[in-house]
Amino acid sequence: MEDRNVGPNGHGGDQAVGADGRRSVTRRALGITLERQPETSYIAGLLLDGLRGVSDDHDVLIGEDDRLFLLFHQGDGRARAYVCTGLSGQHRFAGRDGAVRFLEACAVSGYPWSEQVVTATPAGPCATYPGDDTWCAEPYVDGAVLIGDAAGHNDPIIGQGLSIAMRDARTVRDLVVEGARSADAFAAYGAERMARMTRLRFAADVMAATQAEDADNRDARRRYVNERVASMDAAVFPLILGIFAGPETIGDELLDPRLLDSIRAA
Repeated sequence: MEDRNVGPNGHGGDQAVGADGRRSVTRRALGITLERQPETSYIAGLLLDGLRGVSDDHDVLIGEDDRLFLLFHQGDGRARAYVCTGLSGQHRFAGRDGAVRFLEACAVSGYPWSEQVVTATPAGPCATYPGDDTWCAEPYVDGAVLIGDAAGHNDPIIGQGLSIAMRDARTVRDLVVEGARSADAFAAYGAERMARMTRLRFAADVMAATQAEDADNRDARRRYVNERVASMDAAVFPLILGIFAGPETIGDELLDPRLLDSIRAA
């Protein structure tokens, strides 16, 4: 997106906003560095049709065996299903019969409509993405600023992509309307985004360590976290709640790497 604000002297005040995704051409052209935290899990997704008789008044998140199963209803018997696994699952749903194996992996004992999901009709391709996390320390230069995935994406295991992009767009819109054009004018946006992404990165790390990472003690990990959520433990409950309530609700004191150590050692 380019904003042309031409003043009375004929000189333009152009402002470019790069919103061109993970492989942003704009970011590369501007020479902005993208940092990356490697994945510890993989997320596969498939759009489903034909979920007749399936209750759609709630979405689903169930950790069972070696996977995390999620289902998000879209109405009229359609839903998006996701299966998150550890690194060993990178190619689990690859190939011509990948969708069939994906549906088989949707069979979880804790969901009453599991059979309907397993027999649903795929309405699109089955794709698998790495659960990595990326960010730009300074997603801006004079005359240009990045938003959304172009500025860095969160590990998709906690599903924050659209929320991140919309908040970026709203924040940058307000700054541009107020006349922001220089790198200094976007510094506050960059700092806020860095703090936001740091919180979401840690929350996603906790989710992946609990539900998806390859581990011999996965059940113990889930019990460790679930018991602390149920008891509203001060070190765990607000962090998990923040995934839904917003990263600004996650205090600095919750970003303690020792929590990840405790989960993995459960």
